Amino acid sequence: MTLDTFTFDRFYNGQEIQEKLGSKPLGKAAIGFNSALRGLDWAAAGEEHPCDWRDYAGYYFQAEKWIQEGKLYFKPNGYNGIAVKVIKDGNTFCCVGEGFVNLQESDNYSFGETFEESIKNYMEEHYEKND
Repeated sequence: MTLDTFTFDRFYNGQEIQEKLGSKPLGKAAIGFNSALRGLDWAAAGEEHPCDWRDYAGYYFQAEKWIQEGKLYFKPNGYNGIAVKVIKDGNTFCCVGEGFVNLQESDNYSFGETFEESIKNYMEEHYEKND
């Protein structure tokens, strides 16, 4: 299976991602994927699993790469577990929520000049930030 922007239409956890991609689910892969999908940065993720982090880190980086490429929904920190996906659109970024179809049929999207700004704009337009 080729992974592209349209492969995942909603938030999937680490085990579901492995299954959807046709792999036998591995615990270490699920932990690595889920750390990135939960919006944890490298240091926080490593602190949660200090003894075994080297086993999970490659999966964390793979999920981070797919998130940056707009292929996975994830839950940015500070936004009540709301899942989003950020897609590069020319020189801007478009943050979309679960259920997004396209710009004509959906209203759950926002643009920004950066990856982070598109998320901030989306959350400000559709939700309140969890301080």
